[in-house]
Amino acid sequence: MCPPKFLDLLRTPGFVEQAVDRAGGGPVVDSPWPSQPVQPFSFAHVVDLTHALSPASPVFPSLPAFVVEQPFATHEAHGVSINRYTLSDHCGTHFDAPYHVSRHGLHTDEVPVRSLVAPAVVIDIGEKANHDHAALVTPADLLAWERRYGRIPAGAAVLMASGWAARIDSAQTYVNTDASGVHHFPGFSVESARFLLDERDVVGIGVDTLSLDHGPTQNFAIRTGCVRRSTCATS
Repeated sequence: MCPPKFLDLLRTPGFVEQAVDRAGGGPVVDSPWPSQPVQPFSFAHVVDLTHALSPASPVFPSLPAFVVEQPFATHEAHGVSINRYTLSDHCGTHFDAPYHVSRHGLHTDEVPVRSLVAPAVVIDIGEKANHDHAALVTPADLLAWERRYGRIPAGAAVLMASGWAARIDSAQTYVNTDASGVHHFPGFSVESARFLLDERDVVGIGVDTLSLDHGPTQNFAIRTGCVRRSTCATS
């Protein structure tokens, strides 16, 4: 996201030329923003969990779709491209701050950045989800993972892998609503969420579906309870 002063900088004489010079190895001028010290950071590998947004992207039923508006600026007219979109904050890959379900919870900008970089524990229920589209991550799945890899570390993010991402290009099959209006997609069970929060002290849980709760839920107990108590949850 561009900083608020970006447009002002574009109008500053010589800004674009200086940026081009710098990109090409030219002279470096003083930055308009104060520099921040670089903190040491290491990781084994990086996995992109995001998906490109389009007006056809699946959204939870009743939420507004992603809309591409007329561009604010174009290369032809303004020498720069600035697009404009309308979307809800639960469209596409995102994380839920505690404020989503708790009036007194942390807002997105209040969530410590360090809690968004965490060891990932991937619970693969793909085979189970192939046979039961409303399958649940259960405590048995979590304990099976621990028998193979060791105890889930405190501060980890536990991510469900159900294979549902293969449906991302079809909103109909991703939401998977039956004739009676019930949605069918995988999620976490109440028991597994409680286990992770109470006994493993995880920082958050994540899914590759529309919700932390599985499709047929009536009370959204996982989203309400987990997001209120954990730093964040992704979906």
